[in-house]
Amino acid sequence: MDVRGLCRAKKVGTTGLAVHPKTGEVFFCNKGTGYVYRFDGPSYEDFTPLFRINNATEIETRMTFNTEGTILYVAVCNRHCIYQVPYDAATHTFGNPVLFVGAWDESGYINGTGATVRLNKPEQMAFDEDGNVEDPHYQTAAVYHRVAKHIENGCKRLVEQWKLQPPKPKD
Repeated sequence: MDVRGLCRAKKVGTTGLAVHPKTGEVFFCNKGTGYVYRFDGPSYEDFTPLFRINNATEIETRMTFNTEGTILYVAVCNRHCIYQVPYDAATHTFGNPVLFVGAWDESGYINGTGATVRLNKPEQMAFDEDGNVEDPHYQTAAVYHRVAKHIENGCKRLVEQWKLQPPKPKD
């Protein structure tokens, strides 16, 4: 599937992209409208609006599915939080977005649970071997890079922190 056109379509402004791990469906977020869309192809203008996070516009996102494809995680970078959105691959439908960690427009570096956690511009997420969400944060002024781990109940803890460069792997 050719998705290069997603960045050229009128008013797309793609900031987040996720591919479903089982069905291969492609989803993207539009920064201007705030909608998450399904790319229906074959034309790059063939897409369907699905939902918004917090009914907001002008959001910058990073998205990824869990391994099973049952939850879409959406990091709202410029709003400092991460949402979970249930997905049913059999019906190709999403449930309602639910706050996973962080608080809308409240940045920081505070460990905690759910809405008590403070994030600073969470970026593209990944999963560890146990299925926990990990996401990097960048504190530009101090030139620190941090990696936070979020276990299933939304509890955050700092995993690594370094200045300028990540640690070199041990041989």
